[in-house]
Amino acid sequence: EFRRVLFRSDKSNRGLVVAVGPGKYENGTRVDMTVKAGDTVMFERAGASEMESGYMVMHESSIVAVIG
Repeated sequence: EFRRVLFRSDKSNRGLVVAVGPGKYENGTRVDMTVKAGDTVMFERAGASEMESGYMVMHESSIVAVIG
């Protein structure tokens, strides 16, 4: 399952999506991600892994809302 999101965040619970995985397969059919690069999202910080580069990676289910 590749429902991962890479984005930049400023230590708040909001971030800009910069890349997304291809989605996942259910019953042989690919299900696309619900967010895309360029979206601004609110997320649960507990579900994110922060990288030294300032980017964060998380599962799509940790996203609470798309706000822009």
